[in-house]
Amino acid sequence: MQEYVIELSKYFIAFFMVLYTASCFYTFRYPVGEKHRGVFILQDLLMFLVQVLCFLNLSLVSGDFQYLFFFAFILIFLFATITMVSLIYENINRLLLNNMCMLLGIGLCIVSRLSFDKAIRQYVIVLVSLIFSLLVPYLLGKIHFFKKITWLYATLGIALLSTVLILGEVTHGSKISFSLGGITFQPSEFVKILFLFFLAGAVCMPDRARMISGMAQILSQPCKIPTNYFSVGGFSATLLNMGLVSLMCLGLYVALGAKMDATATMALILTVGFGSWGINIQNIWPTIWGAMLYCAVKKKPLKNHVSAMLFTTGIAPLVTDILIRHPIDGVVCYSWPRLILAVLVGLVSGFFVPAGLSHSPNVHKGYNLYNAALPVGMGAFILQAILFETLGVDLPSAPDTETLKVTSKVIANSYWLLLCGTCVLGAALMGCTPKKYWGLLNSPERVASVSHTLGNDVFLMNFGVFGLFILGYYNLVGARFSGPTFGVMFCMLSTCNSGSHPKNAWPMLLGYIVAVPVCRWICAYMGTPFANHINAQAILIGACYTNGMTPIVDRYGTGVGFLAGVLHFLLVTSVPMLHGGFCLYNGGFTAAFVCMFFIPVFEHFFRTKEERRLAKAERTANSQ
Repeated sequence: MQEYVIELSKYFIAFFMVLYTASCFYTFRYPVGEKHRGVFILQDLLMFLVQVLCFLNLSLVSGDFQYLFFFAFILIFLFATITMVSLIYENINRLLLNNMCMLLGIGLCIVSRLSFDKAIRQYVIVLVSLIFSLLVPYLLGKIHFFKKITWLYATLGIALLSTVLILGEVTHGSKISFSLGGITFQPSEFVKILFLFFLAGAVCMPDRARMISGMAQILSQPCKIPTNYFSVGGFSATLLNMGLVSLMCLGLYVALGAKMDATATMALILTVGFGSWGINIQNIWPTIWGAMLYCAVKKKPLKNHVSAMLFTTGIAPLVTDILIRHPIDGVVCYSWPRLILAVLVGLVSGFFVPAGLSHSPNVHKGYNLYNAALPVGMGAFILQAILFETLGVDLPSAPDTETLKVTSKVIANSYWLLLCGTCVLGAALMGCTPKKYWGLLNSPERVASVSHTLGNDVFLMNFGVFGLFILGYYNLVGARFSGPTFGVMFCMLSTCNSGSHPKNAWPMLLGYIVAVPVCRWICAYMGTPFANHINAQAILIGACYTNGMTPIVDRYGTGVGFLAGVLHFLLVTSVPMLHGGFCLYNGGFTAAFVCMFFIPVFEHFFRTKEERRLAKAERTANSQ
């Protein structure tokens, strides 16, 4: 009889969890009211049944019925929590509260199975934590200042987790702590508290009411470059999308046991940036599955190609476009034929991009750090030609850039100052001195991996200083912080571990600054309109991508780098005609063209810095 109970309980637990999950989604169908009350009562009942079956199973398997007594205390705690919190905070989100209690109950059950003594200790910790957590909403309600500094919570959380990534020590297979001055810190615990404040503050944002509906808009609308998610879904939904996408991609690295190197740094930071203007939690998966299929066919380990998986998402806008509006532009909706075609296109794209990554350096000779831009851009070019031009389907128009929704300059500058300033301070505390960082800026040879060659402290310092550098450029040219211009700053910083820094990036930005007024004067002389102003969205995005060509500056010097920046400016607004606006790496794709066509010219007519140095030394020797 005991065996039957144990076996059947597994299926009942699974069934009750499915019902509970379904009830969570059901609440989004109706506004808050009597229908929700019935659902929440059902969830309480399901919560009770799951806990009963779990602890009954534990007792029968172990033969120790003390688990049932412990269950009684847990049950009292859970329902006392629901009752007390609901009474203290009448407008509490019951769905969130129920989910918290459900997860707490399951967590205590899992800990009980591992160690009953640890479960008792964890129970006490949960009780104490509940008391403190009840104070957070009260403080946010009474002290309004806490609501206005959500960016501070997010920045501190990112900084603490970054510290673990850089300084972390592996304990029992996990990298969750670091030691400083003989004292061990576990920042993840502080991040949990910061996240609680951030979440509580985020729901107080002006457009918080449309966070879910805004997220739905992001998932159901075309996202050709340069689509602004701030305009499509709002600020809250865009930040939610960026966070979820980043967590999913980071989860791939963790789940597959991939190595975190300079390439992984670039892939992850690019993902964060693209989450504000082209990538969402829906359109990334077909191309990732395609890269996984490539690994299966070639019998290659998945953990060695996680970065390639993320790079394939640069063509995600094409997946979305096929999913919701191909072949009829005016009809935006989901359908099974579109779904099948979108998945097939994503699989094909993701399958061939890893192969292209291995050959791309042969094309641009390593002068373009955005190595994935060439295979992704060429893939978008071929697919849009087949799916649109060949089939006679009109290419959808690009989004209107004249009605961009932008965030406040004060908010954007505060965020980047906090993020970059924290990185600079953290690097200084880790031991990065100005002299040490100056060694990176004046290195006689290009540093391909800053963290590996010079140390994590120099990498963190470069991230902060480089971020402040581009922020200064934005303010100098009067940039507006839309979704794309805000996100592309992350894209620029993605190369800071691959050898890019302010000293080898500024010549190409100068090329943009000089080229704009010259072209404006020529257009005025010819009587033609000029739209590529220095603070136009497309130009800002293009300028940030020029840092991918920093190897040119490292090898040939400032003058050639300046010329490369001018050439990039002349091409960046024309390249989208090739891929139809479906390649997020447009600036990197443009850099690939600059390298393909002009590197032979540079090699033929210009001497490298090393050649000029040797020539100078020879002249000096001859004169003596």
